[in-house]
Amino acid sequence: MERYWTRRAIAAAFAVVLSALNVTAYAAGAEEEEVARFAIEKHEARIRVATGKVTLDGEPFGTYSVPVRGGRAFAPIRLLERLGVGAVGWDGERREVTVTPRPELRAPLHAAVFRVGSSALYAEDGSRYAGLEAAAPFLEGGRVYVPLQPFAYLGVQAEWREGELLLTWSVKRVNVLQPVLSASQRELQFTALYDIEWAAPTATLGSVSGGWSGIGASARSAGESEIDGRRYARIRYTVPLKPGPNLVRLDIDKVGEAVMEAHWTPNRPEEAPPETTAPLVLARPEHGYAIAAEGESVRIEGTITEENELFDTMTLRLVRYDPESRSFHSYGEPVRAPIRDNAFSGEIVAPAAGWYRVLVDSPEYHATPGPLGPVSLTWGSFVLEVRADK
Repeated sequence: MERYWTRRAIAAAFAVVLSALNVTAYAAGAEEEEVARFAIEKHEARIRVATGKVTLDGEPFGTYSVPVRGGRAFAPIRLLERLGVGAVGWDGERREVTVTPRPELRAPLHAAVFRVGSSALYAEDGSRYAGLEAAAPFLEGGRVYVPLQPFAYLGVQAEWREGELLLTWSVKRVNVLQPVLSASQRELQFTALYDIEWAAPTATLGSVSGGWSGIGASARSAGESEIDGRRYARIRYTVPLKPGPNLVRLDIDKVGEAVMEAHWTPNRPEEAPPETTAPLVLARPEHGYAIAAEGESVRIEGTITEENELFDTMTLRLVRYDPESRSFHSYGEPVRAPIRDNAFSGEIVAPAAGWYRVLVDSPEYHATPGPLGPVSLTWGSFVLEVRADK
């Protein structure tokens, strides 16, 4: 059951993202078409310092001057750009070089600014990176040379090897092969491939608060595959679904993520159990999935099994799924349902056709530290499919 800390105007302010992926061994059967592939593309450039000859991935790449000063190697900025490690910009007035690594390198820094004559490194906004210094860039023969030492922060490793300067970098690619998935039951199974050098991707499900949770997701190894001369591990996932659209994310830290949209439409409402937590007992609707026509009233009733002097009013909220942004957004005004004799009743009017989550929030009774004061919790929810007509 998803729980959202709310205080009317700040719903989901304390959403917790959990990851509980359990990976176990699995004897693979027939090959399945995967939904995503996490691949690595390795590159290396070798520079003979004495001659300036450069090779890229074993192929001749031209000749470039690579000066060595004070034991530090420098490279012309046009070489770095031609190698494909990122974009390079020169500001002649400020005498600055901005290096922006390719996003696929997953570099620690999104960009670095070098100033001719300065040993400091700067961000694009002009602030200085604390603790990061290198040999000062310089101008020579109308060309700008930058030190290679700090390029480790931009996703490129540099090292000396017997008169050669070796530059290495890896392009991390995440290919979503099936962005939209469908299921005929509450659980969805699918496979993904990932480079054998990495840990398995973590599977999480999106929540209406914008967070991600791995509760209920599991994974099993499904052997290995070789594609285009590269070895991949195959993994099979099982994730629980709610009716309607579900966001499923596969993620490898410092590599990237794949986000898919998974759909399940129950044949009957009773296939989706109600989602509640004590002390709420939801009597209407009876199940976790309801269907209504546009403009139809949807009745929500329940009882509270605990006594508390702060239990005065329940709140009913609608959140709508937006397929374009692949996210949930609050919709309309909350409906207050007073609690009388431990029971409450309220109704919402079904809005425009689409998929919604109806959240049943508790009274503001849950104490929190600090000045926020008591907050409410989401005690129950169900999926509402609104159709143009039933």
